[in-house]
Amino acid sequence: MSHFDFALLPLAILVMGIAIGLWIAGYDQFMFVMLGAVVLSTWFELKSNKRREKSNG
Repeated sequence: MSHFDFALLPLAILVMGIAIGLWIAGYDQFMFVMLGAVVLSTWFELKSNKRREKSNG
């Protein structure tokens, strides 16, 4: 995993947490932010897994 991935993955998790809090508070329009954060974090996870598989052989 590059330094770039380490910086953005926690950011995506933080944004997802904020969006969940807003959703619980009744701000339904922030649901798309939560979905975007889930997609972003999943993308980085898959990217890092592919890189790990390449380095393992």
